[in-house]
Amino acid sequence: MANFKGSETDLHQSAHLAVESFLENGIVHYSKMRNFDFGRGKHRAVSQLSPYISHGVISEFDLVKRVLDRYSIEEVEKYIQEIFWRVYWKGWLEHRHSVYRDFAHHQAASNIGHARATSGQTGIECFDDWVDELKSDNYLHNHSRMWFASIWIFTLKLPWEQGAKFFQEHLYDGDSASNTLSWRWVAGLQTQGKNYLARSTNIQKFTQGRYGNLSLNESAASITERDKYEIETPLYPEKNNPNNKKLLVFDNQLSVNSEFIVEGDYEEILVVVLGNDDRLILVDDKVINFKKKLAKSFCSHLDRASLINSNSLRSKLVNNKEIDILYPNVGDNLYFIHDLIEGINLEPNFLVREMDRFCWNFAKKGFFNFKKNIPLIIDKLYSAN
Repeated sequence: MANFKGSETDLHQSAHLAVESFLENGIVHYSKMRNFDFGRGKHRAVSQLSPYISHGVISEFDLVKRVLDRYSIEEVEKYIQEIFWRVYWKGWLEHRHSVYRDFAHHQAASNIGHARATSGQTGIECFDDWVDELKSDNYLHNHSRMWFASIWIFTLKLPWEQGAKFFQEHLYDGDSASNTLSWRWVAGLQTQGKNYLARSTNIQKFTQGRYGNLSLNESAASITERDKYEIETPLYPEKNNPNNKKLLVFDNQLSVNSEFIVEGDYEEILVVVLGNDDRLILVDDKVINFKKKLAKSFCSHLDRASLINSNSLRSKLVNNKEIDILYPNVGDNLYFIHDLIEGINLEPNFLVREMDRFCWNFAKKGFFNFKKNIPLIIDKLYSAN
């Protein structure tokens, strides 16, 4: 069994202290205040835990349990639903993984409109301010992300794929499923024919009047696409079979409390943070450095855990092909390891969290169907602990 080293004084500890702070001071106001963006550095009405959740430092299920251990579901229903949106998006993409690959490989020529948008020189004050906040703080309030995406797609008339990649490039909480599918939802592709339109009055209300009288396209039709994505065979195995002495962990699975780490007996745990040479979607240096800090924090907690680069990983796998892999979910990490193991004729032994596997069964349709099963998921969560 992997043992903890030292006291929790690093980013993992910071993450759990942030959870505790939100549960004590913020969650009771979340339902009423969550849609308000009070401005840069003033996002106390939301948890701001997403950078930790996206990297697995805090799992969605551990967070749900910590919330419900303290509050009734009626008191925190909206926040619980928001957490489960993340689980749902992941499951939906697992069943239609071609959506991500097509998005990642989409090519659109940059033009002056794109250059003005990404440099914050559109003349739309709120949008330009959000660009600056995104690049500087690597974070945006969720409501502002929706407004931003709508303005990008319908007012500036830029491809949604470029906007989603711009977010992925700069967000510390950039998540392949949540980011990609949220942009598709705004565009009207997830619920076909139903897009999200940013309205000047709505922005004025929920920014407390900081922005008003905006000239936006508030009557645009949904984006359409030629391809219809049907359910595909998942890329993860039907059951787990941990049977090796080495474990590979990517930067979005950094929970020191993972069931496979706690219950496993690994002699070596290898942690990889991909550089841009190995990514389908390029990210800012600040984002890579943030991932490395979280990975180093993970390693500091566990015996025999070490951070290695992709070249070292290739060498290790060529010389020793017996390794378990924490399933990294559809995204750049998964496609990297698939391409790597094909090149060295390695059969991947992916390990999938049982709660993920259970939840993803309900993610083949829309969120309403998933939402109906949240009570069942919560029962499963408590019975598993």
